[in-house]
Amino acid sequence: YRSALLRSELSAQDLALTADALAKIRRRDQGFVNYLLEEVRVKAHTFQPQHSALLLNAFAKLAVRDELLVRSLLPPVLRRMTEKTSWESLALLALSYARLGD
Repeated sequence: YRSALLRSELSAQDLALTADALAKIRRRDQGFVNYLLEEVRVKAHTFQPQHSALLLNAFAKLAVRDELLVRSLLPPVLRRMTEKTSWESLALLALSYARLGD
């Protein structure tokens, strides 16, 4: 119960940075990855392009392939993009998405 409560308080940025930290130390704990994935799927509609790019890149580095993640994360992010979205964010998102396929 406590872990579910703590997880629900994580923001999109917190989730992305946590996944990135795991990737940087090359720590692929499948239980913890699943723990993060569950919350990412719930909060997918809150992710900004840069958070999505960081998260997808981290999962690519950890060799985590999760089709449900991609299907829940990308459509809301793409809908939130506007003409004010920076080209850097778009490029990072595209690169991160491409790395998932490697």
